[in-house]
Amino acid sequence: MRGYALAGILLAAEGLAASSKGARVKFSGNTRTVMSQVPQSLFAAMGEFVEEHIKNGTLIDGAGLQPLAKATRVRVAGGRITVTDGPFSEAKEVIGGYSLIEARTPAEAVALATRFMELHRMHWPDFVGECEVRPLEDMSELPQS
Repeated sequence: MRGYALAGILLAAEGLAASSKGARVKFSGNTRTVMSQVPQSLFAAMGEFVEEHIKNGTLIDGAGLQPLAKATRVRVAGGRITVTDGPFSEAKEVIGGYSLIEARTPAEAVALATRFMELHRMHWPDFVGECEVRPLEDMSELPQS
């Protein structure tokens, strides 16, 4: 088994804001406004999905993130570190959440992400987004100094 990060990315489109639970999700807009747009049927379906994957050991961890207004960026460039409090007006996409999963193969991880996005397609037809699947780095394989 290998760990994977699911990264759900919501793409900003003419005032459409979207959100999801259980993947790294990017969205535009105020979190409270976005959450009020999520159909109750999606919440119910996601609850069942999350419960199933917690029980079978596939879902390791996951959470939604608070809005950019509560974020702080720490950046290094040109040998200097800068700290900037949100919100960030230049943000076109925002990470809204994440999930860490266990999967035997990359294809199995992609299948789980596809099921996750299928729930959104079925319960929230106006939802615009994508789910990025990335393997976690195996820290034991890094060179030792």
